[in-house]
Amino acid sequence: MGYETFIPSIPVIIGYLVTYTCYKKNLIKKRVHISIWNLAILLTFLVSGLGGFFLVILMDLGLTSPVNGQLLYWHVEFGITMILVGLFHIHTYWNSTKKMLNLNVGV
Repeated sequence: MGYETFIPSIPVIIGYLVTYTCYKKNLIKKRVHISIWNLAILLTFLVSGLGGFFLVILMDLGLTSPVNGQLLYWHVEFGITMILVGLFHIHTYWNSTKKMLNLNVGV
């Protein structure tokens, strides 16, 4: 079973660009933009994290089921999406990220 990288990435990137543009043009408040992407982080984590947790439990119990393959597929797909959403999160909180990583050297 092959995994898709671009198919889950395109709507996420477009969605971010839309909400970011709306925020920059004052069509929505920054808080709304941030809330949308915090919800995206939560949802992608829940699907990927809980799916992975469930797969580990099945593996530890030595159980296989027809669901394992589909669950693994969606675990990986949402993990890919979670990477993008995490990058958007860093972009949104770039100043805080710089301070946390001590990247203000020489400023």
